[in-house]
Amino acid sequence: TLYSNKQFDVVRLYYSRQQKQLTSAIYEDWKAQRHFFSPHYKKLYQALEKQIKDRDISIASISEKEDVLVVAANSDRGGTHFYLYEVKTQKLTFLLDSTPWLKEELLAPMKPIEYTSR
Repeated sequence: TLYSNKQFDVVRLYYSRQQKQLTSAIYEDWKAQRHFFSPHYKKLYQALEKQIKDRDISIASISEKEDVLVVAANSDRGGTHFYLYEVKTQKLTFLLDSTPWLKEELLAPMKPIEYTSR
């Protein structure tokens, strides 16, 4: 077993063809959480999180050399923003907002709830 979580199921795995290894496992509590196997990808996500605040980040597409990424940045108060990210230079370029008609400041943030069933 490479990774397990006592409370939540792993819902997704990411694999790097360039590194020939699993890079991360995703589990969801009230939002997606990531466990890293690859120090390189952990640093990559940390660099992205410094530039993209208050959004859940995932890699939507990646070049064969894994040096250029399309990054999806999701928000509970709006749509997904897409960016082009150049790994070597850490240059982040905004591409599009999937729902530009939604005004995030008018939408409520998502909050987790718990309830007991039978």
